[in-house]
Amino acid sequence: MKQSFIKTMATVVVIGAFMTGCGQTGTTTTQTQDITTNTTANTSANTKDIVVDNREKTSSTNASNNGEITEEKAKQIALEHAGVKESDVTAIQIKQDYDDGSKQYEIEFYTADKKYEYDIKADDGTVLKVDYETIRGQNTNGTKITEEEAKKIALAKVKGATEKDIFIKMDSDDGMVLYEGEIRHNNKEYEFEIDAYTGDIVKWEEDGLFD
Repeated sequence: MKQSFIKTMATVVVIGAFMTGCGQTGTTTTQTQDITTNTTANTSANTKDIVVDNREKTSSTNASNNGEITEEKAKQIALEHAGVKESDVTAIQIKQDYDDGSKQYEIEFYTADKKYEYDIKADDGTVLKVDYETIRGQNTNGTKITEEEAKKIALAKVKGATEKDIFIKMDSDDGMVLYEGEIRHNNKEYEFEIDAYTGDIVKWEEDGLFD
């Protein structure tokens, strides 16, 4: 009887120990799975945040770069408008300025015989103002061109302008005989001086009519 009771109790103890071990193992496995899941989720979330941040920074940089033209681009616009090669420029100065809150480049450059001044809008490269003149001396030799010829020379510089848009007269400046005048056309004003002997435009100013 006692032996039977002892065997029974021993069996119960063994079964209990086995059940306890199984329960702990199951708990450990579950906790391990939870930790792995959380780690993966956190890592994935952090990776997404980094990608979004980088994209935002790249977008902001591109917007800044595309917001306005560079100083170099403004210089090229001025040279192309003047029909001057960069290799022919003897001196150049570029500075930034603001007019009514609008940023612009003021460019002044020289060739062997001319001085040029340009105002160029920074946000789109629009030429706002042009001024150039010949570095000159006296011109008293040869035959003068006529007033009509001088008009044609000036009008050829302004597309669409006609004789009704131009005023011209002959004058002299520092011993140089010139045709001086202005053209008003398409909300712009152009002032000019033309060498009365050679027909060369020695001075040209271009500006908005209401500026």
